[in-house]
Amino acid sequence: MRPRDVLKVSALVAFAALSFGCASSGDMHSMKQMHEQEMQRTQSTADSARATADDALRVANEARAMAAEANARSMATEEKINRMFQKSMMK
Repeated sequence: MRPRDVLKVSALVAFAALSFGCASSGDMHSMKQMHEQEMQRTQSTADSARATADDALRVANEARAMAAEANARSMATEEKINRMFQKSMMK
């Protein structure tokens, strides 16, 4: 290659490197901002999901307590009915 062609290619490579380098740093800043925003949205969604899960757990625990109480009442009623039946059979 002639020195003149080498100089042209070198200038073109240097220009391209500087152009892409500047664009890349600007793009990096933009990408960093988008990444941070996306992380904030993700964290917000995760916090919301956690709150919903906590509410669901609270409701499930309340339902379990109500079911246990209903079961206890049912068993007590069954015992009363059995005692009444046994008394009526003895008469």
